[in-house]
Amino acid sequence: MFTKRVLAIHDLCSFGRCSLTAVVPVISAMGFQVCPLPTTLSSNNITYQTCYSSDVLSDTCLFMEKWEEIGCSYQAIYSGFLSDFQQMQIVWEAIRRFSDENTLVVIDPVMSFAGRPLPVYSQDMIEKMRTLIRKATVITPTLIEACMLTGTPVVPSFPSLKDVLRLCHQLSSLGPRYVVITRIPASDIKIKNVSFDGTTHTYDECQIYRVRKQVDGLSDLFASVLTGALLRNHSIHMAMRLSLDFLSYALDYTRQAGSDAREGIQIEPCLRQLLKI
Repeated sequence: MFTKRVLAIHDLCSFGRCSLTAVVPVISAMGFQVCPLPTTLSSNNITYQTCYSSDVLSDTCLFMEKWEEIGCSYQAIYSGFLSDFQQMQIVWEAIRRFSDENTLVVIDPVMSFAGRPLPVYSQDMIEKMRTLIRKATVITPTLIEACMLTGTPVVPSFPSLKDVLRLCHQLSSLGPRYVVITRIPASDIKIKNVSFDGTTHTYDECQIYRVRKQVDGLSDLFASVLTGALLRNHSIHMAMRLSLDFLSYALDYTRQAGSDAREGIQIEPCLRQLLKI
């Protein structure tokens, strides 16, 4: 039986579970072949005080040329954090070369961390991301990223569902069929996600407990499970719920284990839960 392939365009962070070190095990455990296309090699994630990174963009272009030569095909293309215009262009080029009308294109527009915009995201970068998401089937911005993409002032501390759905409609009008807005404050102890189907104009919402410590890789885990669930033909609303269920389980496991939050979520002991999806 043919195994669906996911072209994962992310940075490769050697220490601290995030980006490709989170994406590959999760999507693989869900039964799909992950084909990584690293944008940057990093010694560790950004929760540590120091980090060494090396750009590998010249190699990624050669990767795509060779893939075309040998006839590679992908059923999904999934991108995460992109730090500059060149990396965004790589995603654009990958979509142009390796997608058709049946390809699932997942773009996680990572432009913030710990509730604050990343300094690298100037207005020009935001505009470039706004252009890129036109090619997406589904996008997974946080609330602050949804505001950045729509040019909307940051909504109140506890935004109404009406406010969130307005953002969903605005984002869907740019091109994506599905929009999932994450990390929406729901109360002092909970946050919620809202999924929106731009074709049927249906929505769903689901809450989980807040994460009090800064943990890198949460959006990578969420969007990875979402990608796998959509490849398994779940609806966007069910895919969101399944992703949050796994994230909640993995967060609880990590809390109970008492591990260093900088190392990210303890994915490895939790992967068996993905077999139930």
